[in-house]
Amino acid sequence: MNHSRQLAAIMFTDIKGYTHMMEVNEVEAHLSREKMVKSINEQVVAHNGRVVKFEGDGSLCIFNSSINAVRAAIAIQSHMNKDPKVPLRIGIHTGDIVIEDNSVYGDSVNVASRVESFSIPGGVLISGKVNDDIKNQPDIFRKSLGRFEFKNIKEPVELFIISNPGLVVPQKNRFEGKGIAVADKSFFSKKNIRVIAAIGLVVTVSLLGYFKFLQTGRSVLMKTVAVSLFKIIIPTQPVNFFLMVLRKISLLKFQGSVI
Repeated sequence: MNHSRQLAAIMFTDIKGYTHMMEVNEVEAHLSREKMVKSINEQVVAHNGRVVKFEGDGSLCIFNSSINAVRAAIAIQSHMNKDPKVPLRIGIHTGDIVIEDNSVYGDSVNVASRVESFSIPGGVLISGKVNDDIKNQPDIFRKSLGRFEFKNIKEPVELFIISNPGLVVPQKNRFEGKGIAVADKSFFSKKNIRVIAAIGLVVTVSLLGYFKFLQTGRSVLMKTVAVSLFKIIIPTQPVNFFLMVLRKISLLKFQGSVI
């Protein structure tokens, strides 16, 4: 058997609920599959990819770049989302693969399969590695859905949904697949940063108000001292003059400490 290794973008697809579709209306189910097969064959070739296999209601394809894979997926879903709609799910990951005759395998293929399991009909889900490859493409929009632990995969994977017009974008935490969401425990997560910023703003405003209050209080205190001293600057009883001044200042200092 001949085999070789290469880096590739791996795309998995499947029609959600195909078995049920066959039970309800076999003719429509076959038409949906034919529409999927035709679109995938056309777009994969147009984007320099290769269809490895069609299996039942799904497919496995590989591309020489993540950008080509995502562009092909967008084109396929744009077609699937037009009447008659086909509830196709697409997931893409990139990494090292082993090609053996007409088969591909490896850890990256397993991850791509898990990514696709979290996708939704009409949507294109990608891994963090694919996102790194396409983030400088201004016409491809994406949104992070958080990190996930996949079954039989060691490291958590961050998932992104392609949010170009015409594609379906799920609400966060409103989808499921072969894995579980990982809570963001980082102290400097986006949520924590927002909370810290809000607390900082409240503290800053409070301190500014406090110091302003102190300045105002001191100003009032000094004015009161000046007026009070002015009132007693010409004493009628010289002997008691200094005693009056000291008593007045002591009283004002006590009032100032209360402020």
